[in-house]
This record gives sequence, structure tokens and C-alpha cells, in this order.
Amino acid sequence: MTPTVKRAFQFHPTDILAFIIAAIIFGPLIWWVTDRTPPVILEGYELSPSSVAPGETIYRVIKVNRLRLCETDPDTVLIDGAKVRWHFEEPPILSPGPLGRDSYKRPVVIPLQANPGPAEIRTSANYTCNALHKYWPIKIVGKPLEFQIIAK
Repeated sequence: MTPTVKRAFQFHPTDILAFIIAAIIFGPLIWWVTDRTPPVILEGYELSPSSVAPGETIYRVIKVNRLRLCETDPDTVLIDGAKVRWHFEEPPILSPGPLGRDSYKRPVVIPLQANPGPAEIRTSANYTCNALHKYWPIKIVGKPLEFQIIAK
């Protein structure tokens, strides 16, 4: 009579099915949670011209190296000569451009009521590259850019 050997653990077909289902459900979620790498490298960021009057337009000249295409939700704040904050509503950028190096200008019209003096523009961008980023976006904050608001 031969002795029977019992295995410490045996896989049942339902165990394999449960593992496959768990991998399908939790695999993307784990990938999304760990996906925190910014989709762009900010290579240059400056203003042109260096002084403007209220009602005129100043341009943010932005140079990026785009590593992947993600929806971009920019947020811009102007702080005028009297330290009054002006928030600008900007629509999301659904198709940001080609992969690789890119350069573009984004206008900011200085409000007519803005106070003259040293001012700055602060810009940040929230990036949505996967479903979880709609609730927990990747955020990049640009350095404050200083300029002068001159009296008309």
C-alpha cells in the first residue's frame, strides 16, 4: 500500500478565477494610485513684456518637454501693485499638443481696475492622465513671475 501525500495547499479552479478577477479590478487601481509622475517637464517660463498698463495683455511664454498627453486644467492668479488678487478662469486644455519639446504663449489681460506697481503672476496646472486623477490630480506649480503694472 502506497502512502498518500497531501499537499499543504491546493489550487481550486475557483481560486484561480478569483485571482484573475481581483487582478482585473485592482490592477488598474494600483497602477493609477502609483501614477504620480508629472506628464511635462517645465523647461522655461517667463513673461513678455516686462511692464504693462491696465487693460493691456501680458503673455506667459512657456517651454515644456511633454512626456505624455494628459488633460490640463490651468489656474492663474495675478497679484497687482496693491497686493489685490485677481483669479482668472481658464478652460481645461483637452488636447495639449505634441509629445516632446513645445513652446507656446498664454495671454493674461490685466484688469482695468488693477493697481499700478510691482506685480506678479502665479500659475499652476492640474493634470488628469487617468481616471483617479479626476479626484487626485498631478499638480505642477510654476514660479511666481514678476513684472510692473504702469499707470495709464
